[in-house]
Amino acid sequence: MYYEIDVQQKWQLISYKLIEHNYEFNVSRIYEFDNLDRDTFCYTIKELIKHHESLRTCFSEVNGIIKHKIYKPNEVEPDTELIDISENDEEKLNKLLNIHRRFFFDLEKVPLFKIKIFRTNGKSVCLFIMSHVIGDDVSFNIIERDFKTIYLSIEKGEKVDLLGRKKQLKDYFEWKKSQIHSEIGKKALNFWRTKISQSSTSIQNKDKLTTFFKDKLAFFF
Repeated sequence: MYYEIDVQQKWQLISYKLIEHNYEFNVSRIYEFDNLDRDTFCYTIKELIKHHESLRTCFSEVNGIIKHKIYKPNEVEPDTELIDISENDEEKLNKLLNIHRRFFFDLEKVPLFKIKIFRTNGKSVCLFIMSHVIGDDVSFNIIERDFKTIYLSIEKGEKVDLLGRKKQLKDYFEWKKSQIHSEIGKKALNFWRTKISQSSTSIQNKDKLTTFFKDKLAFFF
């Protein structure tokens, strides 16, 4: 299924195309486990994909318009590579974490997240990387919460219950769209149209445009 994208996503997609090191727009978190069961972990990730449409979303051009496409859960194969590291080699671990954070996502292919599990010194260090186009820190908090619920349910042999959490990424976009067309949204739009029309900024080529975005992206994100 294809759905419309919002203004923020449009800016992010433009920045991905214009800025050379677009991995700078990835978001990531690191988790440590003392006794990680990989089978349970992988099953948990598949359950997360089933419950969260954002984890099976990518972007395609349809009739000249960029839209986000949501795949079925069984159409998404998560990357959960396991990497063994020599014991007490913290330097190597940190180096690998930094390397894998700098991952270039192809926004037209799912999934737009990846997971690396590093086993070292009797523990498992999990790096979860996600394209900022499908999530942010708030998204991570929700995914982390649901991960714990699913993982613990599986360990206890209980049924996974996330049925009360039905809001999805597309619902958020619909809400934002409704806000834009509200009275407050119209006033804000008119304010920025006036500001932009009064701006003396002149962008003549791609290099200047790239510089402009690097300076201004923090505002939009």
